[in-house]
Amino acid sequence: MNTLITILYCIFSIVNFVVGFIVLLNNKQRKQNIVFFLLILILNGWILSNLVNMTFRSYDVSHLAGRISFFFGALIIPAFIFFVYYFPKKSNYKTYVNTLIAIPGIILAIFSFSGLFIADTIITDEGLNLLVVGDFHYIYSLLVGGYVMVYLFLFYKKYKTQNPIEKNKLKYVFVGFVIASAIGIFFDLIMQPLYDKTSIGAFGSLGTIFISITVTYAILRYRFLDIKLVLKRSFLRLVSLAIIFGVYLFVILSLKDSINLQTQSGQTTFLVIATLVVVITIEPIRKFIHRIVDKAFESSDKKHEEAQKKIKLTLRTQQTVENLQTSMIKITQDLFEVTSAEFLDKSDSFLRDNKEVYQYLKSTGKIIISEELPYRFEEEERFFFIHDELEKTNYSSLIPLGQNDIFMGCLVLGKRKNHAAYTVEEVREMKHLQDQFTEALWNARLYQQAIARIKI
Repeated sequence: MNTLITILYCIFSIVNFVVGFIVLLNNKQRKQNIVFFLLILILNGWILSNLVNMTFRSYDVSHLAGRISFFFGALIIPAFIFFVYYFPKKSNYKTYVNTLIAIPGIILAIFSFSGLFIADTIITDEGLNLLVVGDFHYIYSLLVGGYVMVYLFLFYKKYKTQNPIEKNKLKYVFVGFVIASAIGIFFDLIMQPLYDKTSIGAFGSLGTIFISITVTYAILRYRFLDIKLVLKRSFLRLVSLAIIFGVYLFVILSLKDSINLQTQSGQTTFLVIATLVVVITIEPIRKFIHRIVDKAFESSDKKHEEAQKKIKLTLRTQQTVENLQTSMIKITQDLFEVTSAEFLDKSDSFLRDNKEVYQYLKSTGKIIISEELPYRFEEEERFFFIHDELEKTNYSSLIPLGQNDIFMGCLVLGKRKNHAAYTVEEVREMKHLQDQFTEALWNARLYQQAIARIKI
């Protein structure tokens, strides 16, 4: 049992740290990213202190770890409060209000090292480390439980005020926080005091894995916090095999505990069983993992292949400029599942009236993704003006065709039907189409001009 607990706690803490570190590296200056990383560190402190408390046979180490786990459990209160304050955008109320709300959590954290919440630790002959709750544990439970309700309420209020795209990003994160909070409350605040002289409360920290899972999904599917992270098949296969290796390790260690290795026959039995388990199962499991991973990519691959067939068919056929523009609109509208798409010539009134958008598209030739603009205000001042000009439109993205002297116009895509953010793969697909369409449209215009000169 201790082996399984150790493996689980270590895996969960590593996964949490990796997710938090990815968020931090994405933008070390943004407060939302910093606060989220600090929250993950506190959650990991809670997990690891629970692990030490449950597995170390030393009374002093186990007892101190138990109190440290309550310390980190209390610090989660201010960490969550500040996270909700900055996430996804800074709240309107003053920072000092946030600090006042968080003060009780800090006081609880300080008193966690006294005997008020954890009175003692008992180490049994059966290998169990049991916590004895203090006389004031109920105060800790009531305050922490109450604060959990407060930050979830504040989180939900913020969720309700977001636009559809932001809501899609937030709903998975919110669900992760709800599940993690429910598990923590059940084990730490309900089961621990009900069953005194037990370490059942330590299992509450395992719920934090749901935060990492939902945040990772929001990053991959909706570019949560504007994080562009792409998982390749090879990477997913590697991670999956690493998990299987962890399972093998657990099985082998369990066999080791159940077989008497003091005798020659016991050692031989252990080696034979361990070898048979690996040899018989490794190849079927590897193939199964590959099938699952490939299936996850199958939908996007099929979509990409169909789009490429349509593009090749369109480009092979010599078309007028008007017909080519119509084909481009149809392909992009179907591929990116948007409500509308149109081609704006460089002389179009929208581009003439919105000079910042026009100048950016013409001078850089770079695609504009409307939802990304608020995250780029710090890069260049003009992104603020571009955002201001696009805010009154329904455009989700603008794809310029040509640059500088050969700027011919742009494809503009309306809102997405499912309100989802563009994934990294879709943005790359967009850039690929941009190159193909630019060349095709330029050639079609040259051809049209040549025909016109011949007729003259």
